[in-house]
Amino acid sequence: MRCPNCSAECSDQAHECEFCGHTLNESGHGVNELEAPAPPPPAPVPASNPNRASYTSSEPTYSIPEKTYTPPPPTPPENPYDASYPSASRTSRQSPAAGSVPNYLVWSILSTLCCCLPAGIVAIVYAAQVDGKLAGGDYQGAVEASNNAKMWSWISFGVSAAIGVLYFMLIMAGAIADPGR
Repeated sequence: MRCPNCSAECSDQAHECEFCGHTLNESGHGVNELEAPAPPPPAPVPASNPNRASYTSSEPTYSIPEKTYTPPPPTPPENPYDASYPSASRTSRQSPAAGSVPNYLVWSILSTLCCCLPAGIVAIVYAAQVDGKLAGGDYQGAVEASNNAKMWSWISFGVSAAIGVLYFMLIMAGAIADPGR
């Protein structure tokens, strides 16, 4: 006979299915829960088939846990545009002409190419910092970087002029020392 629950082949003398444990009546058919007023207690698991699934009343049943924690709604920030627009504290540090800080980048590059290379490189580094500090809202730092770029450009020009004057003096001294050539 076949089990009406799992369609497994069961022996004719079995009172329950050997595979799913469904209770069979005396005629070999499945017991309908509406016809049987009280279901028989579950039979103990036979030791002959250890792979058979079984249910015992001592096993815990699953219940849906109750929600005890409800997170509060997110609070909006005071100023959602704070990152993109300067606040009152930032504008007090800046002057009205914050975008008019010169960066002296052209003079730094010219002093590097035409004059003293080491001092010109330092001037380029400071000149490159000016626009980044202005974009970050650091007006005072941009002014300092601009002043440093200007100073190092002039140092580069000055060192170049001093070397040129020394070179010219050495040529003149050589010409005076050997007038016959």
